[in-house]
Formats: sequence, structure tokens, C-alpha cells
Amino acid sequence: MNFSKEVEKDSNLSFLDVSVTKINNEYITSLYRKSTFSGLYLNFKSHVPLVYKKGLIFCLLFRLYSICSNWELIHKEIKELKYLLVRNRYPLSIINQCIYIFFNKLFIKKPLVDTVSKKEFVMCLPFLGRETTSIKSKLNKLFSLMFPAFKLKIVLNSGTKISSLLSFKDKIPLHIRSFVMYKYTCGSCNVAYIGKTKRHFKVRMCEHLGISYRTGKPLKYDKRKTTAVREHMRCENHVSDFTNFKVLGYAKNDYTLQIKESLLIGKEKCDLNKQVKCLKLELF
Repeated sequence: MNFSKEVEKDSNLSFLDVSVTKINNEYITSLYRKSTFSGLYLNFKSHVPLVYKKGLIFCLLFRLYSICSNWELIHKEIKELKYLLVRNRYPLSIINQCIYIFFNKLFIKKPLVDTVSKKEFVMCLPFLGRETTSIKSKLNKLFSLMFPAFKLKIVLNSGTKISSLLSFKDKIPLHIRSFVMYKYTCGSCNVAYIGKTKRHFKVRMCEHLGISYRTGKPLKYDKRKTTAVREHMRCENHVSDFTNFKVLGYAKNDYTLQIKESLLIGKEKCDLNKQVKCLKLELF
């Protein structure tokens, strides 16, 4: 095991989002931002509902209020937050309104009123701009008029996003995918075999084809390490390659793979699977 440590500098030490300063045997906490912090948040001109934008402000206010240990630091961080939000094109009027609402909820206690909770119905609508806000308001008024004993909750979806069209991460190449369920079909006689592997898919294919994973050269035949596919190719003198294998699915663990493999073998009844020793699968 490897352990790392950080040493305080000028009585200050940063931990996650918190900057801890020791002054006269007293610990003062404030927000810590990395040197790579760009100040980029959800832009106010983004095509998302206004409630999401206000929710961001409330979230950042709660964060600074929870971390900062005194009002002087809270005031300093609120000024910094205003500066960052304005740079992200947030109007000052909305920022100040959210700050007012946030601290009012903290310090102004409302009298408790016993009311019967209403049954809630949820409706999802696509966000299309100002028209959606108007429709939401009209639906709420109409619902409360027609069904006063119930409550309508409307959730607005922002629809298609750029992130849904473009992937941030590269896809893992098929030959190095693990926990794979696959099917082999002989190109000469059409017999099939269904299997699964916890290792890289190409490693398992090479074992079936009797070739080296690293060099691609034929391996020496060993009856103890052979597979049903390799035995079929050897006995029938049929030739196969990587194109004879097809991925059927994936799983997160070997247990799920075994279940899927057993179900597919029972459904497909492949000839080559009858030659292999089966494992008893206990579901319960």
C-alpha cells in the first residue's frame, strides 16, 4: 500500500473543497479552489429551465455557508460568487433574489400549519423556452381548479443535449472488452457454440482458434487445454478466424454472465455446447 501526505504551509492546509487555517489554536475553514479552477458554471443563456439555474445558485450558496466558519468569510465568498455568476451571464437581480430567499429560509421561521398532504401526480414535459413556462403555469391552475384535493408536479426535461450526441470517453475496442458473452458459428458446417469469458475477448478467441494472443502463430496442441471449438476444427479439418465469433452481450460480473450464458444455451441448443461439461447453476 502507498500512502501520501501533505504538509501545512503558513498554517494552512487544503482538504477536498475546504481550506483549513490555524490561527491562535483556532481552526478557520473557508472554500478552497484549485489553481486550475476556471469559474465556468452553467451559463444563464443555456437552453434549460430557469429552476435549474436558480438551483445552481442555491447549491453554491449552501456549499459556501456550510464550509465557511465565520460571517466575514461568508460575505467574502458571496462577493466572489456574484462575480463568477455575472461572468456566466447571470443577472444580478436573480442572484440577489436567490441570496435573499436562501437566508430567509435559514433564519426566518414560518409558523407550522397542519394541513392534509395532497396526493401528487407527476408530469414530464420537454423544455421549449418561455412557452413551456406559460403552459406549466396554466396546467397548474387548471389542475388545482378541477382537482383541488390533488397536487400536480411538472418536471421539465431539457431534451437533446450535446453530451448525448458526443461521447467524452473513447469506446473500448471490442477485442479488449471483458465479461463478454459470445457465439461461435463454423463457416463450413454452420454448427454453433455459445460461451462467456471474464478476460479480454481476443484472448478467448485465440484459445478457441489455437493461436498465440501475442504473435498470432499456431500453438502446440494440448488435449488438457483444448476447447470444444478447437476440437471441432481439428477433427473436422475446418478453418475459422475472428470473423466467426460474434458478441451477444456483456455483464458486470461473472455470476450474471453465467446466468445469461445458461439461458442462451438452453434457448439456442447449440451442437458444440452438448460436448462440454456443464456447471450446475444455483439461482437460490
